[in-house]
Amino acid sequence: MEFKESEQQQLRRRLLEGVVSAYDREYATQSAEFGDIDRKAQDTITVGGIFLAAALAFLKLDELSVLVARTGTLILYFIGIIVVLLVASVFSCTVAMRERWIFGPLKAQGYSDYVNDLLGLGPHELDFEKMAKFLHDQIGVWQEATATMDSALAGKAKWVYSGQRLLAAAIVLTAVLLLITLVSASRPGGGSP
Repeated sequence: MEFKESEQQQLRRRLLEGVVSAYDREYATQSAEFGDIDRKAQDTITVGGIFLAAALAFLKLDELSVLVARTGTLILYFIGIIVVLLVASVFSCTVAMRERWIFGPLKAQGYSDYVNDLLGLGPHELDFEKMAKFLHDQIGVWQEATATMDSALAGKAKWVYSGQRLLAAAIVLTAVLLLITLVSASRPGGGSP
């Protein structure tokens, strides 16, 4: 005798398949977001690195000593804070990018093995309950995968957001430093040693 589903069983199966499909789409969206957060981290690291390079170029000893003579030693602390903020920004985004291992949904081979086990059942053994269990098992795997991904995304996003805030603070302080330098240079005798 061949397995036949009642209308109610067909409806239940379609509902369960819809849930599996929804988790599949959610995980795909999360995976794309995972990549977006990594790109933001890489972009922040790039900008932070450029600012660090600029800070090193700015720290020419003779020009720095002139600036200190005009503005006082407080400017050195100011520069130090900017460098620390830039390094912290790069570090924060690097931590975010190190998050790599994520629990994923059932791999194709595992799924194939599961299906082959079901197909290997005799004609009277494969029934609606076994099919429903198969779908429930998939839902359980997807639930764990999306929950793990949500947690990883939250952690990555937190580190990148911190890195971006630190970078923004460094940029603002750099702008203030440039204004101080311009004001200092505009004073009589301010442009040369």
